Amino acid sequence: MNGKGLHKGILRPASLENLPLINRWLVQPGIRRWWGAPISTQKEMRLGIMVPKEIGQVFLIFGQTTDRPLGLVSLIHARAFSRSAINWPDFLPQQAWEIGILIADRKDRQKGLGTRALQEAPKHMPVTMDEPVFAWIKKDNRASLATFAKLGYVPACEKEAARYCSCSVLLRYDPDAHCEKPDR
Repeated sequence: MNGKGLHKGILRPASLENLPLINRWLVQPGIRRWWGAPISTQKEMRLGIMVPKEIGQVFLIFGQTTDRPLGLVSLIHARAFSRSAINWPDFLPQQAWEIGILIADRKDRQKGLGTRALQEAPKHMPVTMDEPVFAWIKKDNRASLATFAKLGYVPACEKEAARYCSCSVLLRYDPDAHCEKPDR
């Protein structure tokens, strides 16, 4: 993929060489507000880069006219969490995925990059993701909540999720809830 346009490839796999950039993004106040404690999030991104590709991947997001990374999408399986000190909530299935997205710079947000990246990421995984996919979104992050809802994510395990993390909403991908069908 060349990263020079949404139609030519918006995503590239991240590598350990990209961790300093990702770590800089995660400590920014505007990102930390949505993603939480940088240390645990940095560990999760390292995990997503280091595990075998069939149980985790972190992709860098590129825009139409730049070869500069603008953000990331992470897809990490519950099995990857079991290999680390990062907790996977007990109430979630052990055969499931977690997806997250980050657009680093405010000026690059609200341009459809996140939507397109969320649609594209599962297509780049080396396995079929036919297991549940979950996303934790801060309750006051209306833009992300709307994007995920548009793509077919619905609230899940509401009571358990509220006890686990009262400031976030847990969403589960439901292919029947799509408002916008991804290109396949």
